[in-house]
Amino acid sequence: MECYKFGASVKSYFKSKLREHGVDRKVNVQKICRVCRDKKQVRELLYNIWGKPDKASDFLLETLTRNDVIFTFERKLECRGEETKYPKTYKRL
Repeated sequence: MECYKFGASVKSYFKSKLREHGVDRKVNVQKICRVCRDKKQVRELLYNIWGKPDKASDFLLETLTRNDVIFTFERKLECRGEETKYPKTYKRL
């Protein structure tokens, strides 16, 4: 998946806004961009997190689960057929 590359100032702005709303430190802009398949899904996830910041990790995991098929296919391409359930980065969520 394409991770939308924001400038450093935009990333830090979103990070500070997430913290102001009481979002857990495990949830950050980079993880949000990685689990979403497109800009529409990024907006949807941010909208959900904004409404219920205490459930941000749950929303992130739910989005990752919905996109499991896409991530499995990409991991197969990267690992030449080696199958994994989730990208290595998100095993600890």
